[in-house]
Amino acid sequence: SPDIGGAVSRMLEESHPGAVALWCSGAAGDINPVMQNELYYPDPKTGDVVTFEIPGGDCRYLVTMLAAQHYDDIRRSLSETVWKDGDINIGGIVEWSETEGIAEPYQVRLHMLRIGDVYILGGSGEFYSSYAGTLRHLLPEPYALLLNHESSLACNSGYILDTLAASADEIDLPGTQHLNIRPGLFEPDFAAHAMHMYRALR
Repeated sequence: SPDIGGAVSRMLEESHPGAVALWCSGAAGDINPVMQNELYYPDPKTGDVVTFEIPGGDCRYLVTMLAAQHYDDIRRSLSETVWKDGDINIGGIVEWSETEGIAEPYQVRLHMLRIGDVYILGGSGEFYSSYAGTLRHLLPEPYALLLNHESSLACNSGYILDTLAASADEIDLPGTQHLNIRPGLFEPDFAAHAMHMYRALR
């Protein structure tokens, strides 16, 4: 990928010959990227949203700068990681969440992967960031990660809004006009599935 994820992966692979770097999107359904081809900001006089497009769409210098910052964060994290010798526990489990939707049942495919002390939960849509906090609060493990679009080809759940966002009168986000999620129903089901999968993999 020519984007930040791809640039960081290349930097990691160049500094660690033989390694394969994998980039995944975390729970960021309600977070806009710092840098993209188009930037949005409020007009200081009217408050209206103004769109500024980078001339020619050439973001290579920004991508390199931001990728280098991400790479440095990862490099420092790796230097502080304690690596264990011997066998590690690896396992996975898939469950389906189905709650009442607006037009039809709302489904999210959930998949938890355990690699040693790391627990990774992926879903078939784009989680709002509050779900990552929920997962960290639920699991007594220090290494619990939540990923977006883990299985969107199997079931595209769209934006996975939290109750606050789903209860809003208007949701002004691209792609949210077709949402089928009902406020207050998926969050407790997500928590129940997360705990059930975690206990099954312990």
